[in-house]
Amino acid sequence: MRRLLALMLVGTMAISMTACGSAAGESKVSKEEVSSGSADVTSAEALSEDKDSPDYYVQMAADEVISWTPKNEKVNKVGLIVPDTTSEFYNGIIKDAKAIFEDAGYEFVSDGVNSDATRGITAIESWVAGGIDAIVIMAQDQTCDLALKKAMEQGVLVVSASAEIKYYHHWLMQDNYDVGYQTAKMAAEWMGEHYDGKGQYICISNNTTPATADKSRGVVEGMAKLLPEGECVGEVILSSTDQVRADVDTLLMQYPDVHCIVAMHNAFSLIGLESAKAAGKAVYGEFAVFGSALSEQVLSELNKADSCYEGEIWMGDQGRNLAEHTIGLLEGESYPHDWAALNYPVSRENLTTYYDDYYKELAKVNTEK
Repeated sequence: MRRLLALMLVGTMAISMTACGSAAGESKVSKEEVSSGSADVTSAEALSEDKDSPDYYVQMAADEVISWTPKNEKVNKVGLIVPDTTSEFYNGIIKDAKAIFEDAGYEFVSDGVNSDATRGITAIESWVAGGIDAIVIMAQDQTCDLALKKAMEQGVLVVSASAEIKYYHHWLMQDNYDVGYQTAKMAAEWMGEHYDGKGQYICISNNTTPATADKSRGVVEGMAKLLPEGECVGEVILSSTDQVRADVDTLLMQYPDVHCIVAMHNAFSLIGLESAKAAGKAVYGEFAVFGSALSEQVLSELNKADSCYEGEIWMGDQGRNLAEHTIGLLEGESYPHDWAALNYPVSRENLTTYYDDYYKELAKVNTEK
């Protein structure tokens, strides 16, 4: 096994994303359902027993273990497609993945869709023609489905590392609703400790994609359930970052008793923090801000003893996870067809140990499975 280099992902997430490949809400059909006749599938969708067929993986159970046999005797080239190469967040993933792949001896290429629906397709087709061994795609829509299917038919390993797509061998997924819910849990616990589970708060949501909408719903519903005596004075829904700031400023002015801002991602919780500072409310112990994803700026805030940024839900180092899983499959490791990242709370209390603790917990969960 080639040595894998573990790198920490730091960066901020793009506010809105357009990339190829998500088929949100599609359900998989089990082999048992197909063989028993209980599944409602057309003959074209019927389960293939040929592991070289993309349709075999479309209907594979989420917990079914897959292994991979490369088409080439020597594998040496992998490609990564991200939604947006102008984003610090996605450039951080590219940087980390590149370091791990190249340290393991692989040639690495990358591209971004960057709001051009055809760019991902072009990258996939050119990489396949050039003899790529594996493609990792961070998908947000269905644009690349057909190109990915053709890649699989040519013997290319396809790893999905974002929203669900139809054609892939292995999916590094996130329970986006749970990300939001766990963010709400941190906030509700803080409100319980400081304000007896009562008081006013603001939620910040982003409904531009199914994944971000699920996180947002997790925040809003989680707060309502976990803080039943609290009051949400407003849910700010993204249309632009300037609008988010203006709406939060307005709510803080209208409701001076707001004690907490809970956002589906730190791109918005950090905006909320700036609003709280401008309103003179960002007092440690009296006001709190929570988000998810864990950026460098959030880590800086958590390192400040007097910052009212209190906590974040982290889903692991995506660059590390996608690189290690792809290399593992190329080199004979086995994984579940769909693999879920942990949603892990990070605060001042575990700021110096959270990274190692996360991967220890992840290894424990995988062993139990």
